Amino acid sequence: MIKKHSNLVRQIVYAAFMVLFILMVERLRRNSANVEDVSSATEEVDHQTRRPNTGELDFER
Repeated sequence: MIKKHSNLVRQIVYAAFMVLFILMVERLRRNSANVEDVSSATEEVDHQTRRPNTGELDFER
């Protein structure tokens, strides 16, 4: 009984570490993708012409 219990605890701990590792890798992957998206977005904004602020909301963009 004790041997089965310790195996179960070990498997649960390994599964928890695997889940944490996968979450960490996904978070790093998303952060690196966001950095690339932000740099390309700022390049596009630099080339756009700015319109004067009329104080009205523009829903046609």
